[in-house]
Amino acid sequence: MSATTKISCELKLAIFAGCMISFISFGFSASFSVFLRPMSIELGWGREVFSLSLAIQALMWGITQPLAGMYADKHGSSRVLAFGAVVAALGFALRGVFDDPTLFILTGFIVGVGTGACSFPVVIVALSKIVQPAQRSFIMGLGTAAASAGMFAGAPIATTLIGLMGWGMSIFFLAFSFVLILPLLIFVARVSETPALEQRVLVVQVGVQRGVGEVGVEHLAAAPGVGVPARVQILLELRKSS
Repeated sequence: MSATTKISCELKLAIFAGCMISFISFGFSASFSVFLRPMSIELGWGREVFSLSLAIQALMWGITQPLAGMYADKHGSSRVLAFGAVVAALGFALRGVFDDPTLFILTGFIVGVGTGACSFPVVIVALSKIVQPAQRSFIMGLGTAAASAGMFAGAPIATTLIGLMGWGMSIFFLAFSFVLILPLLIFVARVSETPALEQRVLVVQVGVQRGVGEVGVEHLAAAPGVGVPARVQILLELRKSS
């Protein structure tokens, strides 16, 4: 198998993983309203308890997205998506545990921050960085379509789960679905590191050829946002050229 084919296969896996992340993160978070009726009936809550928690979730979702995007640009999307997946899973799990109305309302902050950090715009940005510029529009459309498909399928899936195992276990299923995002990030991180690595090594080669010097190259290797594999490769290139 050639190197080009291998990279192509890894890229396809990364795009598929990104679409699955978009499907899970947006689909199940946007379909939680189907739990309103069974939870209100069993716990004796009014609709205002559930509605306020979802309103807080939507507010925090909107606030977190630009902050998550800013951090992702500097430190990588994989870290942001992993943080969001863990926080969202924790928030949904707490919703299945708490039977106090006040605590349930407060879970809206946790779920909102988690789902905002692993929302589909962050996924789309991550995917657009690993493809050629001519393919970015298609990838953005593909990621948006995956999020829309998740919203379309999330409510029927959640309703079916509630009918089969009750609302309590169904919430834990939703929480576990966010945990599944973590192994998917491996495929995205694997290819997103490659372009940055190749670009850094190319800069080192050109810099050494033009006499930038050892100090300048080492400064490049220590720059913020350079991962450990890229830093090691840069220093090896420096040693080879010296």
